[in-house]
Amino acid sequence: MKERIRELEAELRAARGGEMAELRGTVKTLAQQIQILALGGEEQRRLIAVLEEQIARDDPKVLVFAT
Repeated sequence: MKERIRELEAELRAARGGEMAELRGTVKTLAQQIQILALGGEEQRRLIAVLEEQIARDDPKVLVFAT
């Protein structure tokens, strides 16, 4: 009986280890995707600022809305 309990506990540890590895992989993937989205958003903000400056230079009568 004790041997069977040890076997089941070992199986449980192995299963949990596999699940934890899978979760770590998922967390890493999500972190990378968040970083890509954040960098993309920053790039868009820079591009908008450049375009707003160009509009203001080309036609000073055009009012650029604050973002």
